[in-house]
Amino acid sequence: MEFLKLLNPFNINLLKGGYAFTILIALAFWQAFNCEGEWGL
Repeated sequence: MEFLKLLNPFNINLLKGGYAFTILIALAFWQAFNCEGEWGL
């Protein structure tokens, strides 16, 4: 899993903050693909 460290510029501990990190990434993609530019949750 060394490649995960390379993809983690903030040096987040993926074992402890993995879930939060994944949620942030998911929200970022959701926002990016939302045509209205609003939080469509």
